[in-house]
Amino acid sequence: MEQHTTSKIAEEKKRREETARTKKRLAWALALVFAIVLCVGGFFLKSYLARKEISTSRLTYQTVALQEGEIHDILSGSGTLTANREEAFTAPGDFTTVESVHYRTGETVPAGSVVMILSCLEVEEEIALLEESLDEVLDELTDVTQGRKSLSVTAPNSGIVKNIQGLEGSICEDLDYLCLISTDGTVKVVAEHASGLSLYDRVICQSGALESQGRVMDVDPETGAATILAEDVGFLFGAVCTLLTPEGEILGTGTFDVNEYVKVTVPAGKVAAVNCTENQKVSRGKSLFTLEEGAPSEAYLDLKQQREDLEEQIQNLKDGLIITADWDAMLTSLSVSKGDSLSEGAILCTLSGTDGYQLSLAIDELDISSVTHGQQADVTLDAIGGTYAGTVENISYAGSGSYVTSYTVSILTEPIPGAYPGMSASGEVVVKSSGNSLILPVSAIQYEGRGREQKAFVYLAEEESPGLVKDADALNLASLTRVYVEPGMSDGSYIAVQVEGLSAGDLIWQSSLVTTAIFESEETTTQTMPGSMGGMGGFPGGSGGGMPSFSGGGMPGGGSFPGGMQGQRGNRG
Repeated sequence: MEQHTTSKIAEEKKRREETARTKKRLAWALALVFAIVLCVGGFFLKSYLARKEISTSRLTYQTVALQEGEIHDILSGSGTLTANREEAFTAPGDFTTVESVHYRTGETVPAGSVVMILSCLEVEEEIALLEESLDEVLDELTDVTQGRKSLSVTAPNSGIVKNIQGLEGSICEDLDYLCLISTDGTVKVVAEHASGLSLYDRVICQSGALESQGRVMDVDPETGAATILAEDVGFLFGAVCTLLTPEGEILGTGTFDVNEYVKVTVPAGKVAAVNCTENQKVSRGKSLFTLEEGAPSEAYLDLKQQREDLEEQIQNLKDGLIITADWDAMLTSLSVSKGDSLSEGAILCTLSGTDGYQLSLAIDELDISSVTHGQQADVTLDAIGGTYAGTVENISYAGSGSYVTSYTVSILTEPIPGAYPGMSASGEVVVKSSGNSLILPVSAIQYEGRGREQKAFVYLAEEESPGLVKDADALNLASLTRVYVEPGMSDGSYIAVQVEGLSAGDLIWQSSLVTTAIFESEETTTQTMPGSMGGMGGFPGGSGGGMPSFSGGGMPGGGSFPGGMQGQRGNRG
């Protein structure tokens, strides 16, 4: 029993020693790989740091001609096209059936053309009920006398007649009312520019020889406009009113209006006679106007309106079963086929107008103030060549964004042949233009002085030919003529200038500085990596800096290092 126990202990000890040796071999293998990477990286780093930069600069001047043109300040962005007009159609009710489809997606649909025809049991039942109601109204119309029994138009309330609109020969349908009846005996005056008035101040209202005392009943806190009520002593509706203080100081002016009133109206007819006058006091039931024969009765007009409403409802339901293009369009989507059965609200198709497109651009908060409605824009498409004209149609001032706020600007384009909704597009909005002016390269402008005393000028290239290039050393700048200019708008490459004595075609000198950089190595070094790691010192656990031995002379498990490098066998203590 004791011998068996001793044997187990010896085996366990041997197993632990073997595990320790394996871990040690793996550690040395990783260290070796790291050392190789470090050596190679150091070689390339040394070569990079050893480079020497040699740079040369050359300043030249070239003759260029002044030009006439425009400089534009442009804001640009990109997005996708959407149709300027678009309409989606859905099934009008449950149990809708597609009877026929007359177009395919992508085809042009002329205005008024039928795209598809539907049938719907639910809609047809609703049409039948409305037609029954229409028949009842038509029956009632046959029993109602069309003409009015009484041609007299009377006052609905007692009061004062104001603002008579119904004159002899007037058509009642063309008027909002025949006249007004002031029911409280007061007039109202709104003074827009009367200064110094406060609520309940006493004011004198004056018009010609008429005068009445009033009080301020309201003052608008934003505009300061004052509303005054005064006793009506016969003031004409709409006449100018002069407002005075009780001491006679003029405060301002306004116009007379009614305060509490009723309208005298007639739905139809022609005025034969006017039986009242402006500012006449009348009692309820007083005859104010007389209509000519043939004036329709209110009962007849009411039934006639019911008939028109029912006919319109019936026609709308029938039209809902015939999908028609109201304008020239393209069938951009089709979700059904002939014979399909659908429920209410199911998507049928979408028509997109062909009269233009919209493109939405995101404009930065720093630039949105320079965008206005109607500004010119250019639109280009990734899929179609050419540039297409557009204008700024809408500006959304509801900003969005977390750190930088942007605003949406919509550009309305002209029709674009071959374009489809959803295509990628870019837009440029011209927010400012220099107008037709002299322009020249920005690098042709020179400056002298500083701050407010700084002046811009150009060097004249007198008696030189266009395109001539000279080194700065060969050009005597001090001998050249300077012409002072006033710089204007610039697009970064060209600048508009105002200058006297020069015109398009005159030559000037444009400067250009060219810098060339060349990198050279300070020394050429050839470094050869050693074939074995036997000369590498500093590794613990082996004499002469050698590596500990691996099974089979290589990596654990019989492997070897890349490139044929084998682990050197070392001495183990």
